[in-house]
Amino acid sequence: MLKWTGSAWGAGTDLQGSGGLTLPYSGICNALGPQGIGFRIANTADQTGMYILNTFGPSTFCNSGTAAIMGEHAGNIGSTQCPGEFNYPPAIGVYGRAVQSDQEGTGVFGEGISYGVRGSSPLSIGGYFTGPRALITSGGAVGLNTFSPNRTVHIKQSNIGIDDSGLKIENVAGNLNFEMALFNGRLEYYFNDGVAVAAIQVNGQYVTSDRRMKKDIQPFQSSVLNRVNTLGMYTYRYKQEKEDAPLSFGVMAQEVQERFPELVSEGKKRTDGEPYLGVAYDKLGLIAIKAIQEQQHIIDQQRDELLQVKNDLLQVQQQLLQLSKTIADLQARQK
Repeated sequence: MLKWTGSAWGAGTDLQGSGGLTLPYSGICNALGPQGIGFRIANTADQTGMYILNTFGPSTFCNSGTAAIMGEHAGNIGSTQCPGEFNYPPAIGVYGRAVQSDQEGTGVFGEGISYGVRGSSPLSIGGYFTGPRALITSGGAVGLNTFSPNRTVHIKQSNIGIDDSGLKIENVAGNLNFEMALFNGRLEYYFNDGVAVAAIQVNGQYVTSDRRMKKDIQPFQSSVLNRVNTLGMYTYRYKQEKEDAPLSFGVMAQEVQERFPELVSEGKKRTDGEPYLGVAYDKLGLIAIKAIQEQQHIIDQQRDELLQVKNDLLQVQQQLLQLSKTIADLQARQK
């Protein structure tokens, strides 16, 4: 092992007995640039590129840890503050390239509580990936698991299993999440890692309603017909729409809340937190089915009552006929 003593090369056995070439230094990372460079390879003709192998300890400007490999650009040599923080885009902090064609490789790898790739200036690039896993193009398109995104965000679902595929949104606490994935030839939605709660197919939208997926099942006993009959229907435009926008039609959430509170939920505006009401329009169809059933029950009752009246009338008619015959017989005898 060789060690640079400051003026000459000599034998060295310290630094935990590591072998190879040891280049100790005592400099620090500061606003004027990294001091005490351990090992530098530079283009001596015009210094268009440099590769520096070093370790920068924490300081006022490098308080995020250490960096082992640093790349400089000639136009920024004198003003570099920390590894990977450059004033000129051509500088590359760490450049890794995976070239194995038949196997997966890692260009830059960060493990544990570390940064795989980090950009720390407002104009820097946090991560630039050119493999098939993730890509941000120069035009701003994002590709996940595809290197040729043809939309602003293009996600190509993996084939490693439905449990590991698709898009997942989870809250900070980790106790609420929604997912969406392509499965069974349709786009399925999942809630809290459970079965699909809804799906979109070419021929329509579906909500999971399998009896096996439900609990606390009870018949819906409450009458809805009178409440449906008093529920207003309106045409309207939303305030953010143009004056000539097509009219929508529907109900008012406040009126629905008075009659069917279970069909109304409250949200809050992202801008000022003001509450607003929303209606589960899909469940209004179920209420309409219940109202039709109740109305049909009334119709059936009226039909039965009408049949009974007809039967009673027929009996009265038969009795009248019998009475008329009896009267006729009496009159004949008197003659």
